[in-house]
Amino acid sequence: NIQVGDNLILKETETKTTKTTATPTITQSSKQQSIVTAANELGIKPEDLASVISQETMGTFNHQIKGGEGGNYKGLIQFGIPERKKYGYKDDMTFEEQVTGPVVRYLKDRGVKPGHGVKEIYAAILTGNVSTLQSDGLTRTDSFGTSVESALPELSQGGSHYNNALDFLAEQGKFQQKS
Repeated sequence: NIQVGDNLILKETETKTTKTTATPTITQSSKQQSIVTAANELGIKPEDLASVISQETMGTFNHQIKGGEGGNYKGLIQFGIPERKKYGYKDDMTFEEQVTGPVVRYLKDRGVKPGHGVKEIYAAILTGNVSTLQSDGLTRTDSFGTSVESALPELSQGGSHYNNALDFLAEQGKFQQKS
């Protein structure tokens, strides 16, 4: 028993804290499973792939979206005209065909490797290759002033596109397809 006035000697213990991330819930729907299939083939996390797709589609996950400078970019990662031809993008592809075909081929060709995260995946899309991160790839901007560095907070855990990706993968009902 401890009494008032007793001196206590406490042994200092070392505690280890490890950062753990929860595995996102992913539904069995074909769109969500195509992201899982593509991510597995690339050796990356599905939520990271879905996060950059959310960024490139302005949060819509619309596989037929057009955008970019002059409206010349199409699809889930905004393929330019030469990239559409090189990687086999077709306007009439389904979401699933686009993710597991042209998106995977593009990302592999542009240097995405197993274990890469959103920074590398987005660098491959925005700057054309993961290797640009060795030089100016983190700060190089597109025609709208977006850089990998400026996009990272929204693409990473806790960011709006990351959260949108989790919601899309889990079909939790918060995700609202934008027009």
